[in-house]
Amino acid sequence: MPGMHVLILINSLTSGGAERVTVNLSSYLVEKGHKVTVVTIKNKKWDFYTLDRRVTRICLDSMQRTWRSNRIVAGLKRSMKRFTVLRMIVNKLRGFLYRLSPLRILKLKFLKFFPLRRVIRRQQPDIVLGMMTNSAVMAIIASFGLPTKVIVSERNFPGRKKTRSHWARLRQRFYRFADGHVVQTNKISCWLKKHTKASNIAIIPNSVTYPITSLPPVLVPLKVVGKESKVILAVGKLHDQKGFDLLISAFHRITERIPGWILVILGKDVRTESQWQSLQQQIDELDLNDKVKMPGCAGNISDWYRRSDIFVLSSRYEGFPNVLLEAMANGCSCISFDCDTGPSEIIINEQNGLLIPSEDIDSLAEAMEKLVKDEKLRAHIAANAVKVREDFSEHRIMDMWIQFFEEVLKSDYGILKKITGSGKALHNRRQHTSDTKILRSK
Repeated sequence: MPGMHVLILINSLTSGGAERVTVNLSSYLVEKGHKVTVVTIKNKKWDFYTLDRRVTRICLDSMQRTWRSNRIVAGLKRSMKRFTVLRMIVNKLRGFLYRLSPLRILKLKFLKFFPLRRVIRRQQPDIVLGMMTNSAVMAIIASFGLPTKVIVSERNFPGRKKTRSHWARLRQRFYRFADGHVVQTNKISCWLKKHTKASNIAIIPNSVTYPITSLPPVLVPLKVVGKESKVILAVGKLHDQKGFDLLISAFHRITERIPGWILVILGKDVRTESQWQSLQQQIDELDLNDKVKMPGCAGNISDWYRRSDIFVLSSRYEGFPNVLLEAMANGCSCISFDCDTGPSEIIINEQNGLLIPSEDIDSLAEAMEKLVKDEKLRAHIAANAVKVREDFSEHRIMDMWIQFFEEVLKSDYGILKKITGSGKALHNRRQHTSDTKILRSK
């Protein structure tokens, strides 16, 4: 298939799993000769990751904020009189919006649908890919009536991740109109089919890049921990999802029995400092200031994986944890909660990691102490862990994305036909309502 144009919509390029997937996917696509435009809702001051120079970047925050809404409305009314299909679409949208409360309707004015629609019309992409719930809903609504395919991708487990009620209702009503969905696990696929009537779902796990490119800010391990210290490492945004409070509690239970070991939590609170303050208060109350370090965010994450002796994923839920894949690819002995979703599809217990009951502090403390005291088990797990470099290689996973893009472009799915319920698209939708694809690399 000739080079395609993919427009990826995401909230920002701050540190996070979805943001890293966006950067890696866009780089791989342009390397393969495709055109990529990345549109972020927030501006560049939020950036942690850097895009490939060949990728076009557009920030909705940087665009003109004042729109001549009266001209837009007038033009829409004129078009409705001329085009029956457009009138049907607008009436459908009205029906959806009237089911929302007035307060939630007022919130829609902040969503930048019109600026995004103008970007899509100017760029004329073959595919618009919405990453995560908010961007996915925006991509669907902004693409109504335009000749482009829309694929949305949940990057977390929606059964656990809290979503604001108006976004959740919009997701429930609009996801069925997407031409395709990309999720990381079968459990996420089942949830979407049950709660949003989504169809044409592809299961594509995250990839791992080895070696990992270093980015700023650089945080030198020696400036945080001494040469003699043994390190238990955890990485992620300082958010309740990541369960660092559970990890600190578990570590506290074994500190007296594992002298010389230090817990390092890398990451930052991207919204406010409330989560950092809460964790620091817990550290103070447990008198662990000499044993637990939270030095911030590190772009040279490979240096930290190599410096650590044990890596712990203490998340309450995930989509498909990038940091776990990275730690294993770098030869870390890993422990993970068997949370929703992802760890159980990466770790084979006591072969390439330790998988323990979700949110079980006692089991986490026992697992950490076990690895600390059993050097042979640590070496055995680390040796097997590096096999993820091949199983989840960038080449294999990114080819699955391209394969799905090509399938969607060839299909008769389409937002316009799905809404009007016309022709072959309706027949296909009825036949393939529950289809889920587990793709394989070519």
